[in-house]
Amino acid sequence: MTEKSEVANLTILRSAATYSLWSFQMKILFVAKQLLKFVDGSVTVDDVPEEQIPLWKEEDAKAKLYIMMTTEKVVKQHLMSYDTSKDMFDKLKNIYEKDTAHQRCHLLQELYAYKWMNQKSVLENICTVQQLAHQLNALEYAVDETAVVTKITSMLPREYSSFATAWDSVPNESKTLDNLCSRLQLEESKILAKKKRRAVYENCFFKNKFNNKKCTICKKLNHTEEQCYFKNKNPESGKNETEGEPSKKKPRTEETKKCFMAFKKLDLDKEKESDDDLRFESEVNHVHL
Repeated sequence: MTEKSEVANLTILRSAATYSLWSFQMKILFVAKQLLKFVDGSVTVDDVPEEQIPLWKEEDAKAKLYIMMTTEKVVKQHLMSYDTSKDMFDKLKNIYEKDTAHQRCHLLQELYAYKWMNQKSVLENICTVQQLAHQLNALEYAVDETAVVTKITSMLPREYSSFATAWDSVPNESKTLDNLCSRLQLEESKILAKKKRRAVYENCFFKNKFNNKKCTICKKLNHTEEQCYFKNKNPESGKNETEGEPSKKKPRTEETKKCFMAFKKLDLDKEKESDDDLRFESEVNHVHL
């Protein structure tokens, strides 16, 4: 297996964002190739006999080759003035570990400041928190599953308040991220179904009449000219019929009928209450007299 095929699937060092993963995998590669002692300075050229110096330089050159093959062109420019693999590795460490500290602070602030976004689904909000935690773990800042679960439950919106209360009563061993995801998705489906039913109700009883088109024949709302009662009743009557006094009755759609019956029942209930009040008052006056 050639050196090129060995590093084909390794992460390329481009910036501080990829340094932690690159450094981790390079150390594993150096151990596998028995080159770590050259990179970490355990064995220097001064430590070997003179007759083994060519062999030492050959092994050190292999380590330098692996470093050069896994770095971006811009990064390689920092390494041109160094002769040993240890100097190269230390230079990259000095450059990117400082940037890593700044990036770690930035990601921590972003994680703690993240708030629930209503335009995103439950799964999308959870994935955003997981990605931030994964990036912090890659930068050698431990964010465990418990911290991720706590962050998610603490930023739930008000409509999930009943779920948050129920989640507090779940045993600690069951408070896993997978369990939280499945339960939140189920709760989301219930909330969406409830909103849909409410929208249908409001559309039925509180429909804005100004959004409806006006019939040019009878000047009424809730229907078009093709559905107009007067046009369909006397299509050949012409202008006199349409401009005359409109009939008191007009066609109703199923939606209009439902609304009419609901409000009619409400009026009947009010009339019944009014009659009961009058009857009660009459009886009281009679007894008094």
